[in-house]
This record gives sequence, C-alpha cells and structure tokens, in this order.
Amino acid sequence: MERPGAMQDRGHGRLDRMGALGESNLKRARHTIPPHSLAFNHTRKDPIAKFVILNKLEAWETGHETEAVSISPSDGRRAGFTIIELLIVVAIIGILAGLVFGSLPAIRERSMASKRGADLRQIVVAMVTFSQDNGGYFPVSGGAIPYGATDPQTGQPGWQEQIEPYIENNRRLFAGPEPEKTGTGNFRSAYFSGSSAGYLEALENGTTPLFQPVKAVKIQYPSRYILAGEIRRANFQVLDADPDNFTQEPAFDGGTEKRAVALAFADGHIGKFYTFDPGSMMLTYAVENP
Repeated sequence: MERPGAMQDRGHGRLDRMGALGESNLKRARHTIPPHSLAFNHTRKDPIAKFVILNKLEAWETGHETEAVSISPSDGRRAGFTIIELLIVVAIIGILAGLVFGSLPAIRERSMASKRGADLRQIVVAMVTFSQDNGGYFPVSGGAIPYGATDPQTGQPGWQEQIEPYIENNRRLFAGPEPEKTGTGNFRSAYFSGSSAGYLEALENGTTPLFQPVKAVKIQYPSRYILAGEIRRANFQVLDADPDNFTQEPAFDGGTEKRAVALAFADGHIGKFYTFDPGSMMLTYAVENP
C-alpha cells in the first residue's frame, strides 16, 4: 500500500517539472521570436505584444509551428497627426500670437508714460533744488532760446541749460522717451517749464522785462500750480531749448494726440490729464475762487 505522503510528493514533482518546462519555453520564446516581428516588443505592458508571445508559446506546447504575427503601426496604432489636428494647433498658435501682438502697443504706451513721469519728477527736483540755491526763484524763461544761446532780455540761457548741473548734465532727459534730433544736432524738447505766473504778474503790474522768474513762496496752492509738463502740442517751438507756457498752452492747445498728458505740480506730484481742468490746475500765483 502506497504511503499517504507519496501521492503528495509525486504531485509536487509534477508541478516542479511543469514550472521548469514553462521557464524553458519562455526562454525559447525570448530567444526565438524575431525582434522585427514585434513592432512593440520593447513595451512589456503592450497587450498586442503579449498576444504574440502567448501565440508562440501555444505553438511550442502543441508542437505546431505558426507564422510570426507581424504587428505594424497601421494594425493597431496611428502614427502622426491628422490634417484637422494640425489645423487646430495652427489656429491656437494664431490666436495666442494675436493676443500677444495686439497687446504690444498698449504695453509700449504704458512704458513711455512711465518714462515721462520719471523724467518730470527729476525735472521738478532739479527746479526745486535750483530755487533753493537762487533765493527761492525757479529758473527764468525767455523767448525762443536755442542751446548755447542766451536771451537778450534776461541774459540767461534757456531753463533747461540752467538746471543741467542738477541732473548731471543729462541733456537727453529733456527729449523724453522718444528722442528726436533737430537739424542743429540737438534733441527736440519734450517738456515745458511752467513759468506763466511770473510773466502774468509782470504783465499785470507793467513790469519790464515781462520774462520774470517764478518765486516759490508766492505760489499759494502748490498742489495746483503747473511747474512743468509734457508737450503734446504739434510742432511747438521745435528748435527752442526754453519751451514755456507764457502765451501758449503746450500741453493741450492744438494737441492732435488722444492720450493723457503728464503734468508736474509745485508740490512734487505728477498727474495725467486730457484737457485743462481749472479746478485742479492753475497758471498764476493765486486764483479768485480757490
């Protein structure tokens, strides 16, 4: 009579032989299947590749050879892009490009506006420092004075040359964010001096010459008095290195551009305006109805 454990031992032996046979067949499959017959033989998790390997194993186990299954991208996978997909990509790129290029003018204008404000702040600081060194008077303006010349009535150069030592002689500062050279080789002025109060007071009192400097202590409302500003008026005193607002309005009168103008006030703040606003700006020392 066969002992009870003998049948179990034979069962284990049979399983061991089957396992060895399976491993042997798997090794044969790895070394026998031509690499070119599997388009995806490097992807272990590819279900099509698994199908091919199982097909070969089944053939070896049954003893019948079968033809290698050739898998090409056209059988189960799609290569490249369709025309519709390419058109969609091109359309998206076009939309993004339109958004970027469409915003460039606005970005450029904001950058130039920031530069104008920074220029005017330096000009105001230079004017105030000049006044502290000259008995409280801001630089005097005269007639049309080119660079290097002096006014016959005041005996002084233009206000820009007067404050150049206070801006490290950076004459280009007065040309603004878009410097434009004149026929003389100098830059066209982008900013004017608010010298109107001294001129209007001299005109009212009959003082001569009319070109009188503005005295800081006489300005009753510094937050409203225009001390300097951006020139928007077209062709305003092109060759003048001493642009002012004596008898003309350089910021608004005859302006063709539809954008805000930067103005600097005697208290140091910078504002942007489209038109002259009597309620927030003034050209004289005092007003009747503040």
